[in-house]
Amino acid sequence: MESTINLESLIVEAIKAIEKSNKRIAIILDKEKKLAGTITDGDIRRCILAGGSLKTPVKEIMNTN
Repeated sequence: MESTINLESLIVEAIKAIEKSNKRIAIILDKEKKLAGTITDGDIRRCILAGGSLKTPVKEIMNTN
């Protein structure tokens, strides 16, 4: 099961989506429901260690490659 979130979602919402995912990743979709990026627990850890919070928008830390 893949979990999707949108660009305006917060990290706390990404954590919930990752927990639901069998692949341990959340897919981030833009307003047109097209792939904008992905986020993993590693991305979230790095953000928190750099001073981010659970209220940081995922669009600031998502992987777009």
